[in-house]
Amino acid sequence: MSTQQTPTNAVVRFKNYYEQFSERPMSELADLYASNVHFVDPIHDIRDFAGLKKHFESMCSGLLECRFEFMSETITESDAWFHWCMHYRHPKLKNGRPLQVVGASHIIWYNDASEQAGKVKYHEDFYDMGAMLYEQVPLLGRLIKFLKSRL
Repeated sequence: MSTQQTPTNAVVRFKNYYEQFSERPMSELADLYASNVHFVDPIHDIRDFAGLKKHFESMCSGLLECRFEFMSETITESDAWFHWCMHYRHPKLKNGRPLQVVGASHIIWYNDASEQAGKVKYHEDFYDMGAMLYEQVPLLGRLIKFLKSRL
């Protein structure tokens, strides 16, 4: 049986993984996330580890780079909020030039003496999908910027 995890351990493990996200092996996800993890972002609602791993593998397959810069955090005994900037490059977006999107994450981990102690059981990301993806596609990006200027 595992020992109780401190908030610091869970937060450090989470941040270490995401600071060089695209360079980290997917095998390390099992050390970070619980088997029954619930992951939510603007377009996904995933309710198990296998689905999360598949999503991350798919997302990373075309990326040239993806890393998170953590700008602030709020931590309690069993959850944390992070304000971050994601730096990424994809060959189909802006010809592979570096891009950034600002967002936030809320994570909740198991804070007990169970087998899943310290592992994330809930992870929700908040960010502007338009800024991250749609505005980076040439024709669609111009249209979105035009529409924003008209509001």
